Amino acid sequence: MKKHIHLFGASGSGTTVISAQLSARLGCAHFDADRCFWLPAAEPFTQERDREKCLRLLRRGLENAGRWVLNGSVTG
Repeated sequence: MKKHIHLFGASGSGTTVISAQLSARLGCAHFDADRCFWLPAAEPFTQERDREKCLRLLRRGLENAGRWVLNGSVTG
């Protein structure tokens, strides 16, 4: 049976930390939507990835993971 958990909250509320700890404790994959949504840049969170590309990356990871914990907004 597949189990999925999606945590979201305001920026700086700790969802990334809690999600990482929870996935480690449950032994399942952890996905951070911000890593798909934002491109790596010298100044973090300033360059957005194309929305469709972001959703494709995230969907591919989630579909292949089975059980997972996701944090962040998937709508930008």
